[in-house]
Amino acid sequence: MKNNILLLLLILFCINLQAQNKLFVSYNPGFSLYNSENSMKIIGDKHVGWFPGFSIAYEAESLLGLNIHLEYNFASKRIYDVQDFARTNSTGPEIIGTFPADLILACNNVDFAVYFKANDWLSFSTGPTISFVTRSIVIDDLPYSPPESFEDKLASLCLGVNGSVSIEVPLQTGSQYIFLFSSVKLRYLHSVWFDAKGRKLDNYYQSFLFSQLNVGL
Repeated sequence: MKNNILLLLLILFCINLQAQNKLFVSYNPGFSLYNSENSMKIIGDKHVGWFPGFSIAYEAESLLGLNIHLEYNFASKRIYDVQDFARTNSTGPEIIGTFPADLILACNNVDFAVYFKANDWLSFSTGPTISFVTRSIVIDDLPYSPPESFEDKLASLCLGVNGSVSIEVPLQTGSQYIFLFSSVKLRYLHSVWFDAKGRKLDNYYQSFLFSQLNVGL
């Protein structure tokens, strides 16, 4: 899925590229301000906080009469040792040790936004977001001989909104130039569909509020 989104964005980047349009690549330190996974028993006493990622974005001025910002963002966090499972003796129920399970939360976000320029270096944007989310419980080394791995992955589709404030600093002059930029973004997501694969998810939902700092060129 991620590769398909990246291919779509690359095609869009190559269409109607003009001097007014911009391409952004950035690293995104981020933080989960609210995360419904933190209240789940499976995560134990751990929580999703720091949530880093990267972004590729494209801006087009006066496209269909609007200033459009399109951004693909991938962010992921692995939380180690959320659960410990008992390892028993092969000849009886005696517990001889434990082995841990990790949680991996990954978001493939596509932001559609309209942006407004306050001046040559400051702009604001807001719009809808669609996100493909996976939450995985991973055990790298099951106590077998030889060791085996285990992964239980739940995929979901989330919809939401995004808003950001951006600052740009040109490094060159002319119609085509390289620039530094930084932006602060908030992104809220809520689940609308799960690939349940036989799971009973009647009372389960996902709800996220992420803050994101973009720093790049």
